[in-house]
Amino acid sequence: MDLKWLHLSDLHLIYNNYETRVMRKSFLKYLKQKIQNEIDIVFITGDITHQGNAYDENIYTFLEEVLKAVNVEKDNVYMIPGNHDINRSGLMSTVIQGILSSSNPKEKINTLDEETFDVLYSGQKSYVEFYEKFLGREFPKDNPHFVTKGKGFNVVHVNTCLIAGGDDVEGSILVGLDNLLSILEEIQDGEETVNFALGHHTINCLHDVERESFLNRLSDNFIDFYLNGHVHRTKYHLESNNYNKTYMFTAGANMVDDYSDPVFLTGRINTDVGNGEVKYHSWNNKSEFWHEDNSVGRQTSEGSYQFELEKFKKKDKPKSILDNTSIQSTSFPSDKIVWAFKGDLEILMNSNFWNISFFENILYVGLQDTCVGLDIDTGKVVWKSKVTEIVGKAIKYNDLIIVPSNGSLSAWDSKESSKWYHQHNAIWQHNAGSNYPFYAFHEGTFVTTTVKMSAHPEKPDCLYPMTGIISINLSNGKSNWSFDTFDMGHSIPIIYDETVYFLTSLNIYALRLADGNVIWEKQINKTPSTNLFHMAANENYIIAGAWDPYNPEFFQIHCLNRRNGEEICVIELESQNHNFIFSNFILIENKIISTNDNEHIAMWDVLTGDLLWESEETYAYPIINLHEDNLIIGYMGGVVKYSTHDMTKKGHIESSEKKYISEPIMYNDTVFVSCTDGYVYALKF
Repeated sequence: MDLKWLHLSDLHLIYNNYETRVMRKSFLKYLKQKIQNEIDIVFITGDITHQGNAYDENIYTFLEEVLKAVNVEKDNVYMIPGNHDINRSGLMSTVIQGILSSSNPKEKINTLDEETFDVLYSGQKSYVEFYEKFLGREFPKDNPHFVTKGKGFNVVHVNTCLIAGGDDVEGSILVGLDNLLSILEEIQDGEETVNFALGHHTINCLHDVERESFLNRLSDNFIDFYLNGHVHRTKYHLESNNYNKTYMFTAGANMVDDYSDPVFLTGRINTDVGNGEVKYHSWNNKSEFWHEDNSVGRQTSEGSYQFELEKFKKKDKPKSILDNTSIQSTSFPSDKIVWAFKGDLEILMNSNFWNISFFENILYVGLQDTCVGLDIDTGKVVWKSKVTEIVGKAIKYNDLIIVPSNGSLSAWDSKESSKWYHQHNAIWQHNAGSNYPFYAFHEGTFVTTTVKMSAHPEKPDCLYPMTGIISINLSNGKSNWSFDTFDMGHSIPIIYDETVYFLTSLNIYALRLADGNVIWEKQINKTPSTNLFHMAANENYIIAGAWDPYNPEFFQIHCLNRRNGEEICVIELESQNHNFIFSNFILIENKIISTNDNEHIAMWDVLTGDLLWESEETYAYPIINLHEDNLIIGYMGGVVKYSTHDMTKKGHIESSEKKYISEPIMYNDTVFVSCTDGYVYALKF
């Protein structure tokens, strides 16, 4: 899509000296000769009239001529008021002074009562009447800010003039961020569209208490452009110190005096490639002509300000089936790749080594701050949500997608498959200082570990990071129960037969899933450590790992009776590489499968602890999954498959580089993994 716009500001159409009249006549002619049929939408960022004067017929006539000159219908015109569009009053000034002199202006503007709001908003009554009469559409009344959706774009109307009718408010403008946040929730497809925000005032005009948070709202909602005016001097700025970039363009005025720059802007963006430009058109008052201006700043020296929107550059290239040329640059052989999705997995952490899940032909992948749903046949994105931290393994529960991250647990509508969701679009969120990616799930119950700073009973003057566990109802995100310990470190909990098992630095606990009451507990470590270890369970046994940080070369696998915690045997390993810390356990009847002390995959007898088998090859940092009668093992260097019947190797896909591999997921004859080369792969053995 190619989208082109005209940006006007500070028209001051009542202002009508000789120089301005000459400029405006030439302006209309210039639009018709140079710009006509080159514009899709028109933006006007305030100050349509001058010093609160009435909107007379000359204003209507001039704007009609502008639209005729560029051949744009009124349906494609978007405008917001400026401070000169306000009718001021003494009562208004008094109210504004009270807000600005309060101890917390940010809260004050967010909590206005209806009467106070009406006093402030009354100054814009004439503007609202003009808006509705000229554009022929209703002006939203329930919020000073609103969103209008176009084909492939959104326009956020930011009314920066609620307190602009006061005295000496420059640099103290308050927007009312609570109202702004409410309307930004309407933009659920921000990653797929071009998003404009219109405001009369520049960022520097905003009050210090709102400025940073305002910028965050633009970033979090994928606002690509903030178009403004007010200062009568044109400028540009790229706000890049945030999650997402926002380009800011300030138009000049449409009047000639000793202060103003008569300048308007035109812009275009091609969403197919993500490139665009903004051109500045200036009035030469001395020689009386309009021209394209390359002297606004160094970045316009070539005739325009060039920009890129990364979200469109990334949209199709990496997030689809790769062609053979692209596949050659990835870690796996091209003849083994069904598709590859470019994510942001260059850094895998413990929380997202387990980051892939599969439900109803969709592969859900946890990335650094995003969860995406990929079509298993093509790798194309069919669902996505945006959070704030590294994302773990998603769950589908009824019509919800449950997304665990390091910062929160959130629920999203699984049926809405083509929109970007943000935190405020979640159906519910749970925040309790939990390590949400480390969880167990059974029917409608989610169990995860918590870490709190607590004083130990034996040392009340010292705070320690103590481990606990919490149960959450997935229907509403509310806590069922919690259980706290005075231990450090934690495992990924498991649920078996209505019992929750979780391991801390010292003990293993068995709790009733229904209420969190202790069934039994068993100390297995002599010395506390903070490392994450795994467990496995079946009808008869529970398996847990333990490690002494004061003797770091020693590692133990504890085999316990699942019903009462009685120890059956202890398997001791000795190693310098700590490979076992990163691996997990598979329990098949009375056999344990994991990695041993020399990077081989090994099998032990639960009852005796005897070594029954080990692989010939070594596998660094393996993560093992069980699929039907096969072990699927992702490791630093590839993916391998072993038969559980006779432990023969059935397939091996080696990568060209030693990259970390996540837990492999097998479906039919395809294995899905994420890798620290940045890709999620669908592979064939």
